[in-house]
Amino acid sequence: MCQSRNTGKAHVLDKIVRVDKCLENLIDFINTHPHYKTLGCCCGHSKYPMTIVVQPSVGEKFELLSNTIIPRKKRFYIKDKYGYYYIPEVKSWFGFGIGTKINTSKKENKELFYMKNQKMSI
Repeated sequence: MCQSRNTGKAHVLDKIVRVDKCLENLIDFINTHPHYKTLGCCCGHSKYPMTIVVQPSVGEKFELLSNTIIPRKKRFYIKDKYGYYYIPEVKSWFGFGIGTKINTSKKENKELFYMKNQKMSI
């Protein structure tokens, strides 16, 4: 996990995409698997848990490290007021926000409320 926002490059299908420098090799490795495609990733920058969103060839999109299903088709990440990205479902999965003070904006609180009350099919 890196402290700063260094950008590296990884291969997703036939494209080269920007990723956090510390995740370059891991994302390249995951994308060599024929049944997974990486849709997004963030190392968390020591503020949030590391997350990697993948689309399996069969099944729903999910966050790989927490095994959390992500119901959205895009915009998996929300930006906090400091410019760091996180996935609301995963933030609560790892205990962030439970006994930990995290500054969230009104937009983030609204999004978390929506996620909490949304019915998910598994």
